[in-house]
Amino acid sequence: MSGLSIWGDTFFDGLIANPIPARASGPKTNVKTTKEGYEVSLVVPGVNKEDININVEKGTMTVSYKKTKETWTSFATRSFTKSWTLPENTDPEFITAKSENGILTLSVPTKDTAVPARTIAIQ
Repeated sequence: MSGLSIWGDTFFDGLIANPIPARASGPKTNVKTTKEGYEVSLVVPGVNKEDININVEKGTMTVSYKKTKETWTSFATRSFTKSWTLPENTDPEFITAKSENGILTLSVPTKDTAVPARTIAIQ
């Protein structure tokens, strides 16, 4: 009986000391810098573009969706929300989005912050 007791006391030690890593939730995302600004890509297979919401408010861009699939025995709902704080040099009025082959791509242009060269007249 003492052997069983020792085995029972140590059986779960490895699981607690080395827990299974948490799985990242939501689709994979990628953000990269382009000549025009930024490009945000999300992998959203099986999600119709009509089910995706993209909002920009107070310098924050939020992408979300809720997809419910009904089978004859159950309902399966998956949802996702992710927000990004937009840099000050972005131009939210001109953000565009396209969905193609399960990839949602958002183009976030930057404002032209360069000051053009000019001659200043003395008055």
